[in-house]
Amino acid sequence: ERYQSIKHSPVFHKAAGALDTLPIVAKPMDAPPHGYDCPEDTRPWRQWYQEIKDGKRTFRFEGDPTEYDLDGPAPKQKLERIALADRRDTERAHGRERGGTTANESAREMTEADRGLPVAVSIAAAALLFVSVTWYVARRRKHG
Repeated sequence: ERYQSIKHSPVFHKAAGALDTLPIVAKPMDAPPHGYDCPEDTRPWRQWYQEIKDGKRTFRFEGDPTEYDLDGPAPKQKLERIALADRRDTERAHGRERGGTTANESAREMTEADRGLPVAVSIAAAALLFVSVTWYVARRRKHG
């Protein structure tokens, strides 16, 4: 309840307006011509902020190659993880556009198909072990 009133408050609209004036590369939106008057006006900025907060994206400023998160310059590991997630999402989107399966789906199908082989080998090994133990016990009783 309290969060709802904060995110729709005039302060939040002023914050969105301030973000709009910063030289951020790839802003989620341009300022609306009528200003930030209603809650829907700030939705792209709220989503953008939430993605940064969740570690799903970073931001940078015009003329500065440094990528930032909410703690300052983003660590290399975070940038690599975000880049990997972006590539994976792009590959999935392209795979669905072509009507084919994605690499992950193909790997999952292959894994499911290959599960039969280890099961068969395990059953054969168990049967061989059972026969060997039975033969050994029978032989010991006969000669014992």
